[in-house]
Amino acid sequence: MNFLKFLAFLGIIAGTYFGFFRDNYIAYPIDLSLANVDGQVLSIHLLGRSDRFVQFRRHGVDRVFKYPISELSVVSKVKVIFLPNIRYIDLEEIPQGESGSSTSELHQQGMEQEIAELHLQLQLLDFKLESKPNPTEKKHVRHEIKILENKVDVLKYKMAVHAERSL
Repeated sequence: MNFLKFLAFLGIIAGTYFGFFRDNYIAYPIDLSLANVDGQVLSIHLLGRSDRFVQFRRHGVDRVFKYPISELSVVSKVKVIFLPNIRYIDLEEIPQGESGSSTSELHQQGMEQEIAELHLQLQLLDFKLESKPNPTEKKHVRHEIKILENKVDVLKYKMAVHAERSL
């Protein structure tokens, strides 16, 4: 019975650590290996996480990837869930708007931000394409990439038209 009380006490201490103190002692980036539900393992520099995504850099690659936590294996989900919930933000990607920005400038910044988000999705699909061994799956991912590239082209066209009208 005393052993169970000790385990309960230890559980309370561990819960307090993970609930309150972990953000002060665990700092990003963190080097670890994650596996997806298909069992494919990748060594990464974890830059941050949100409730639904992890953001990371692969070893030797300068691009930032965003990957859904729901597609990770159970063991990898446990690794990630116990880390602080801090979303990585690349300051160069944040549009620098002034407080007195016009509606036109805000619209332009919104389209630029949407393009940046589409580029992040394209990076994820590039990673997904590299990891798929099946030619049919690769064809499907290439199709998704083509769709996103078309969306980026449409947004760039809209931005050019908008810039012409603003002159």
